[in-house]
Amino acid sequence: MNKLLSLLLLLPLLFVSSPALASSDEEDTAEFETYTNSDYGFSIEYPSNWDAKESGLLEYEVVHFVSNDEPAVMKVVIGDKSQFGNMSIYEFMDRAIETSEGRLISKTNTTLMGLPAVEKISYKYPFGNTAKDIEVATFSGNDMISLSYITQPGTFDEYLPQFRHMVDSFKLGNE
Repeated sequence: MNKLLSLLLLLPLLFVSSPALASSDEEDTAEFETYTNSDYGFSIEYPSNWDAKESGLLEYEVVHFVSNDEPAVMKVVIGDKSQFGNMSIYEFMDRAIETSEGRLISKTNTTLMGLPAVEKISYKYPFGNTAKDIEVATFSGNDMISLSYITQPGTFDEYLPQFRHMVDSFKLGNE
């Protein structure tokens, strides 16, 4: 279980010089495409100027979406909930936070697909760099589902509206 928690909390991210931030007009008019994964039975909308990647994934990652403009990644992780016994999503996220080597900014109870979920925002320090991330996680049936977004702190707010759109658009099966 510690291995899964560690993998969920760390995401290799290459930090490079980033171009100027997009204007808020661009954020408001973002276009989305739909990614569907029949193996895991879900769909999610993602920004059309991002690439969906199904290779080079970490354990339990199903897909990650990579920005063409900034060093930023949004990812979908689906794991086997049975590894966590009778733990609730709240207990799971508390344990993840306890074992994290980052700095917690906030933790909020929320929903994902109408299910109880936890959203956490934190700083991480991958490869000697500083990153800011947000994760929304829930349990659904036998699955632990986590959607997250990570980037440099200075560009975090730029794609946060798109990440929130992705969370709202995530659907399992024929929902």
